Amino acid sequence: MLRKSTFNWAALTMVTLATGCGSAGNDTGAESTGSGSGSCLATAKGHVGNKITALVSWPESIGVEAGQAEVVIWTKAELAFDGNDVAGTVQPCGSVVPPLQTKKLIGGMKIQPIIADAVWDAPGIPHSTVAGTISGFGPGATLSMKPVGTGVGAELADPINDAWPSDWRGVTTNDPEADGNPGVSATPNTSAGFAAPPLDINPAGPRAELLFLATRTVIELEGVRDSCTTASGKAIVHAFDNHVVGCKATGAVACTDAQVDFVDGNRVIYKVESATYQMKQVAEGASCADVRAALP
Repeated sequence: MLRKSTFNWAALTMVTLATGCGSAGNDTGAESTGSGSGSCLATAKGHVGNKITALVSWPESIGVEAGQAEVVIWTKAELAFDGNDVAGTVQPCGSVVPPLQTKKLIGGMKIQPIIADAVWDAPGIPHSTVAGTISGFGPGATLSMKPVGTGVGAELADPINDAWPSDWRGVTTNDPEADGNPGVSATPNTSAGFAAPPLDINPAGPRAELLFLATRTVIELEGVRDSCTTASGKAIVHAFDNHVVGCKATGAVACTDAQVDFVDGNRVIYKVESATYQMKQVAEGASCADVRAALP
């Protein structure tokens, strides 16, 4: 299955990737009423999926119409609880960002790459450390997760605080998919009304049939338990960065540096207006596909 995911102009702003939130699993363990009403089981581990929905906007440019729409990010977390403290790991599990409407100057089509869902279960997808606090395990209990930085296709010593390079050449890339290409691969949507991103100013010129992306996000979560197995609240997006670090033109021809310059240099930078999240407990060993199915 392929899941639609889009670029800023031609760059995926967000495959990315976000943080987990605290949740008690209901496997085995001591019973705790937590805060709020009801009784929930506190366990040594929590297996949860998260769906983060961000309202973003982007300005008009020479080639793209201004717009506002939603970006969706899925993550999967494995958490442990020690009193009110939460710790564990989280990994990205998918993303969908809105298509961009190009102007007639460059064809008047929409641009939207597609990243295969299978990418998110690749062994090289990063796992980030998470930490936070909870007030209890029952409905009404509060939870707060510290900011988590995640780089996908980009090597960052400190994903939360490192400066994001202004140029794609400044990105130290990795290959999460182990396909021999830098970053994460995205295939442009070419269905009716869509077109692959151009590689120069000529709308009749070469187009990218494959793009390689690097992203960095920094997100924290604040919320309240809705039930023993769900929670929801506010997502605070501190960073939402990306670069196109390579591409292939039609015919699987490697893009020149000048073509990568054009695609990366003309990407739209999204502004995050607001963001929320939903959390849901999933089974131990759940896949990213299970998380996306649980939180459609």
